[in-house]
Amino acid sequence: MEKLVRFSAALKAIAALAFTGQVMFVTVISMFMGKDVIPVGYIWQMVALSLIFSLLHLHAFSEHETKKLGKSARLAILGVPMLLALSAFAYFFNWFPINNVVNWLMFIGLYVGIFLIASFAFHIAFRFGSIKYNELLASYKSKQEN
Repeated sequence: MEKLVRFSAALKAIAALAFTGQVMFVTVISMFMGKDVIPVGYIWQMVALSLIFSLLHLHAFSEHETKKLGKSARLAILGVPMLLALSAFAYFFNWFPINNVVNWLMFIGLYVGIFLIASFAFHIAFRFGSIKYNELLASYKSKQEN
């Protein structure tokens, strides 16, 4: 039961972040397209994609079989299926004219760019966080020794 509660809490937190990011992204794109309303259908698509992303993220970065893999492999486990899910949504929900190869190349390029930027940002955040906590731990240990 405890595992289910922890899984549910993690799923909810990741899904909330993913959903917020999507709403921000769609809002900016909509502004550039001269629209000021996000259709309800898009909202439900974002909810579904947030859940898919959350499940993939938990699979890639949890403590089970992927624990022994490096960061690049874990990012691939997250990134490739997410690109496939986004591509399926783009195709089935006609996000853009799907018969044009240039549109698909732009879509994939935009995804890869955003994915790399987000991955780098999280890497930097975790790096600074680990430095901070290592310093706090060293300080605590030195106080315990005195």
